[in-house]
Amino acid sequence: MSRGRYDFGAGNYLINCFRLVMKILGIVLTFVLALAAGCGRERADVADTAQDTAATAGPVTVLLDIPARVRAGEEVQIAATLVNRGQETESVPSAGPDIVITDTHGAEVWRRSRHGGKTSPVPSATLRPNEMRGSGYTWSQTNDAGQRVASGTYRIRATIPAGLGEASSAWRSVLIIQ
Repeated sequence: MSRGRYDFGAGNYLINCFRLVMKILGIVLTFVLALAAGCGRERADVADTAQDTAATAGPVTVLLDIPARVRAGEEVQIAATLVNRGQETESVPSAGPDIVITDTHGAEVWRRSRHGGKTSPVPSATLRPNEMRGSGYTWSQTNDAGQRVASGTYRIRATIPAGLGEASSAWRSVLIIQ
């Protein structure tokens, strides 16, 4: 006798029951593992990177992606992406955004434009509507004087001249650990 997908004939009854139980266990196990993966951890422990956006000047937005924490002495990888969310072509500096790093008190520690990362105040590149342009930078955990910074939390922001003002990413934090 056949009912649906499972053949409940005398010889197949136990096999079909076993398959059904295994399928149910698989679904339950997947749910439990997914639930356990997100429980008991703070938000900072879940992701290895921190990213956010903030549009502060017209349609150009700066996205910033950095690690949430790095070991002392390791370079901090910084990815900045410019996005034109407007309907018109926008001018942006071809040299990319300036990267600013401060300590937790807001005192500036390092600025990319002071270390060979030339930023041009004159727009010399264009972003078409909905176009994105990314670039990568590194910070060697030194201050503007070239001295190694102490372990702790530092804030990072990317800015570019845009229109009559400036477009900036949101401030993001990186924790330098021993």
